[in-house]
Amino acid sequence: MTKLIIRFFLILTTSVILFKFNYLNYYDLIIATLLLIGLILNYRKNENVAEVISNYFYWPIMMYVIFLHTKISLFSFIDAFLILLCFKTLVLFLNYFKYKKVAVVSSYLSKIWIFVFYLYLTEIIINSTHGFKSLFYDIGIISSIETILIILKNREWKLNTFSIWDVKLKHK
Repeated sequence: MTKLIIRFFLILTTSVILFKFNYLNYYDLIIATLLLIGLILNYRKNENVAEVISNYFYWPIMMYVIFLHTKISLFSFIDAFLILLCFKTLVLFLNYFKYKKVAVVSSYLSKIWIFVFYLYLTEIIINSTHGFKSLFYDIGIISSIETILIILKNREWKLNTFSIWDVKLKHK
């Protein structure tokens, strides 16, 4: 519940500071800092349902805040997000139906993907380019497939798994 309150407070405070006090000159640095805080909160071990759901909603809200300011066309990268959203939703449903848990199994590759996602959003906010787009997309697809395989292969739910190769070795 603490992470939920922290995330809500960060987004609310940022919105008030940026729009009420008109600090739009520092918008990119403030948002990049909030993304970094969200990244740090994301890497901590988390099995509480409210905090997991707050993590799932934090990133789309931050993307919306980024789009409010940068005025980047949503269509410039909607294809990558839609495909990844479908894969990540499939992972979430598989995880929930197999283990009855909202927190999805996490591997090193999925943690790398979250970091690349952070880099991509930071890149968009700071200089409005899409240099990390293909890396973000490719690692996202590969980590989603790996997570699906881990969910299908594991009998018991475990929050952190090294990789699919670790799962194969343990069940032989």
